[in-house]
Amino acid sequence: QPVDVVVKLTPTAAQQMKELYPATEDYFQPCQDAILFSAPVNAEFKLLDRLLLSLCDEVEVVSPPNLREHLLTIWSHRKI
Repeated sequence: QPVDVVVKLTPTAAQQMKELYPATEDYFQPCQDAILFSAPVNAEFKLLDRLLLSLCDEVEVVSPPNLREHLLTIWSHRKI
């Protein structure tokens, strides 16, 4: 079952996402000095989670809250 997500990205992060996943192009909207990505994604956040973590300094999860929790869980289990 898809889950609606909203993520605020820097223009650089949005461009990177568009290049990696061209089908996402229709889900971007300008928002002041950032770009909003608003789209339905898989409930496990597969692929999106890794992309957001790789761009962690350039993204802000707006919704849903469980995406933020999911990313924090992955981050806490990383090996250094």
